[in-house]
Amino acid sequence: LKDLDNINDCPYRNDSTHVFLLRKIAIEYSRMKDNLNAVLYERKALSIMNSNIGKPYIIPEDLVSIYYFLSIFYDSLNYAAEELSAMDSCLNIGMRLKCYSNYAFIKTLSNVAQFSYNIGDYHRCVKDASTCEKLSAELASSAVRERREFGVLLVSYSFGWHVKALLELNEYEEAEHLICNKLEEYQKAGNLDNLGLIYGQKADLELHKGNYQDALL
Repeated sequence: LKDLDNINDCPYRNDSTHVFLLRKIAIEYSRMKDNLNAVLYERKALSIMNSNIGKPYIIPEDLVSIYYFLSIFYDSLNYAAEELSAMDSCLNIGMRLKCYSNYAFIKTLSNVAQFSYNIGDYHRCVKDASTCEKLSAELASSAVRERREFGVLLVSYSFGWHVKALLELNEYEEAEHLICNKLEEYQKAGNLDNLGLIYGQKADLELHKGNYQDALL
């Protein structure tokens, strides 16, 4: 907070550095489980962004990350409506700015897919999970280890919600097609870590179809 007090007296306040400090404070409050203050400081950063957008000392893409973290904080507070609104803002701004490789944008896609599944909006779940898979797959082929591992993790995560939503929609043929292709892909790549997940989804498919004996194989 001392750094924030100093910058409040600085003629160059309300720039990306000011935004960074406010967001750093928000993260610290969240780590202390004080998500009300986390929201407060993240929204202060958002206010600076919105008041100065278009100016050279503001980074527009920061809006994507701000809304992502707001959605996380709201989730911790069980503020479902605010969480969904923040996620929608994150995605809308991310698409407008074409931030398709932005971690926060891609992670929000996967979170929206899960959120949609949990409230029974299976069609939106399929849509967002499918988009998340495609964007994550691009990261998964990166030469940078951190990006590659992030991509691989989210491909698997979003694929899981994609299949679960298809099963709820009784789209068994499409689900089976996806599972078979993913199983072949993982086997060829030697990706043994995720094979268990795919076999589990195959078993779920057979259960939904009423093939209880096949689900045990």
